[in-house]
Amino acid sequence: MTLEDYSGSYSFRLGDRDYMRLKEKLEVQRFVIFKIKFAQVKDGRVFVNVNDVIELQEAFERFAKSISLVMDVMDVRPEDLDFFRTVLERNKGNQKLKFFIKNVEDDSHIEVQSMKHSVDLNGDLIKEIQLLNKYEFYLN
Repeated sequence: MTLEDYSGSYSFRLGDRDYMRLKEKLEVQRFVIFKIKFAQVKDGRVFVNVNDVIELQEAFERFAKSISLVMDVMDVRPEDLDFFRTVLERNKGNQKLKFFIKNVEDDSHIEVQSMKHSVDLNGDLIKEIQLLNKYEFYLN
């Protein structure tokens, strides 16, 4: 199996029991989170034990505490604000909503947290933000 992210890749073999237990969640080009335990024996060999494979949808619900939306202060339009108002109204929840507002001209930024709105971080919310194809976001 090869795990790959933006910083590199790591290849290893799964044991028979691990493979049989996790095979339903393992597919090519599937985005998942691995919970792994490494063990090194005296001769230097490293063994990898995969404890769990978590799908991204499940990870939203289990781990995400907040979302930070990155916005250019010079590029925020009234229709963007209407979009966010509508999307936030449909996705009310308990996770924090933050805005990372940057000014490209002088390379400054500020991060603020909404005191009025909290969101439900789910796949639908993420898809709607991605479809706008204008704002970056980070899950924390």
